[in-house]
Amino acid sequence: MGGSAGGLGGGGRGGGQLEDVELEREEDESESEEKGDRSGPWRLPGTKYLDRISKLWPSRAARISPVVGRVIIDGDYLRAMFGSIWFSFCGAAIGLGIYASASTGWYAIPPSLGIFLAILGLSVLDSSLGFLAGLSFFSCALLSGHMTSATELRLSCGIVLVWFAVPLAAAALRPLRRKMVFTVDRIWERGTDLVVSGLFGMWVAEKMTAALSDLAGVELPIDKHVHIIVFAVLIFITVRIIIETFTAHFYPLRLKVVQHEGELDSSRVQLTISLFAQIAMFIFFAISILGSSWALYVGTAVFFTPIALGIIEDRIPKSAYVSKFKPNGIVTWTLIIVTGVVLGAVLDHLIHGNQRVEEVGFIVLPLPVLTFWTLELFEEEEEEEQLDQEIENGLGDRIISSSIHETPLGGNVLQIELDHLEDKSDNGSITEDDVQEGVGISTRRKWMMRVGGAALVAISVFMVIKH
Repeated sequence: MGGSAGGLGGGGRGGGQLEDVELEREEDESESEEKGDRSGPWRLPGTKYLDRISKLWPSRAARISPVVGRVIIDGDYLRAMFGSIWFSFCGAAIGLGIYASASTGWYAIPPSLGIFLAILGLSVLDSSLGFLAGLSFFSCALLSGHMTSATELRLSCGIVLVWFAVPLAAAALRPLRRKMVFTVDRIWERGTDLVVSGLFGMWVAEKMTAALSDLAGVELPIDKHVHIIVFAVLIFITVRIIIETFTAHFYPLRLKVVQHEGELDSSRVQLTISLFAQIAMFIFFAISILGSSWALYVGTAVFFTPIALGIIEDRIPKSAYVSKFKPNGIVTWTLIIVTGVVLGAVLDHLIHGNQRVEEVGFIVLPLPVLTFWTLELFEEEEEEEQLDQEIENGLGDRIISSSIHETPLGGNVLQIELDHLEDKSDNGSITEDDVQEGVGISTRRKWMMRVGGAALVAISVFMVIKH
């Protein structure tokens, strides 16, 4: 539960902290009008008003809460395709939330598996729909008088969190939207998007759903269906990636119309206020598991230290060593998942007594992800590589146009080639043969990293399913 709550409350630059990770969009969309741009649904009344909301509201909302800003932009591709018809999706989400509450007798407990998955599926398509469904579910329980204890409040908030946070997690590591180009490199990249986003979405869904019983203080029926929920999330994310790809091809102009303006950042004062609110909420949720114990307050301090440092990130000295050697992408999350499983097994073996395991685990188990969050604060900002004048005049364009992309392990193929050419430039001018040799080296290394990335993905999938 701690990892999930903190992920939504963090403030780092990397893919580990969901709140400050803007849903990535690959900006290679054509500016020419496509078939979808000429279709009729988005010409319906109310579409222009919705377009203004899509453009202006996210940055305004982010000044108060970065999470709200990212929730708003999550479904921009649906608004690009359907225009004001999107409001009917909102109505369906609200109705489904009310139906879910009615099915539980208006109590704030997880509904049946089918209803739970229906709302989760809507959420993966657009997290704002999951938020609306969760809000209506919460409101019904509140208005019916069934929100009378802290336990009920915690459980209902946990359910709402599951219903809107998963797509934000899925988009934290890889872009969900790209234009598909049928080359080996681009097909591999798209497959990596699917696997990495799906894997992380599955992991977050499993952790959040499993935490609901801890919040309730009793074992809930939903616990028996966690694996079904996890695999359903993978299917939902696959469907979303397919739809996003379709939208990138056939609605490029509409996507530009609904794209938000301004940054989704908050002021330092707002981030500080938000930090104290997050700490209070964190303690409110965690106290149901640990009670008012030393572990609760020590764990809270440990958990929020990197988040607090993120507020003054611009004042933290940067390290070239950290920037060079810190793992990225799937390597990071494989290490986090594997280390978390190993630490859990060690604690179970060394410490006897469920209460003590929970106390020590509350402090120790988040350490892998907190370590990477902290390291991100010391990373140097990426600077655009400057080519030598000789490369710019003769061969640079070819290298950049044909070879710049990121590998699954976080390496940049252009950087590999530039390193090779830099070595050559020390011995004299760079020739066409030198460029060919650099391209060959980068290609071999690229496929070595891809094979390694595939192995890491297999390990991560096994860990997620097994544990």
